[in-house]
Amino acid sequence: MSVKHFILALAAAGLLLTPALFAEKTTPAAPSPEAQLLAADTDGNGEVTLDELKAHAVKTAEARFKKLDRNKDGVISEKDRPKPKPEAKPQAQANREKMRAKMKAADTDKDGKVSREEARAGMPKMTDEQFKKMDRNGDGYLCPADRQPKPKN
Repeated sequence: MSVKHFILALAAAGLLLTPALFAEKTTPAAPSPEAQLLAADTDGNGEVTLDELKAHAVKTAEARFKKLDRNKDGVISEKDRPKPKPEAKPQAQANREKMRAKMKAADTDKDGKVSREEARAGMPKMTDEQFKKMDRNGDGYLCPADRQPKPKN
């Protein structure tokens, strides 16, 4: 395979392997570029011609399009996004409320924030690593400010 064909093959494989915008989190990982090239080698001679790669790309693109076009209307749009499971939102809300209650109970000095010592006493199962991860602003306390995205360095 020439360098030009190899670069074209890698570029095509990259396009084929780009994660779909509408893919569900449970979608299995795409095949590696090497596996894609092996699949494109239809005559099995260890080389992939441009024609072989094009044929494989069309076949793969058609299969991916059909999978993403969930409502089978011939276009991929917002309507094809998977709907969230209805039970996920109430459960997430319940988990947040439960954590808020634990935090409020652990805040023994009632200053609106939970120190590591308060967390150890009120939430003994919380590890130092978990505390540090939840302390997004790194001030040594768990507080409402930690609900904001972690500052970029």
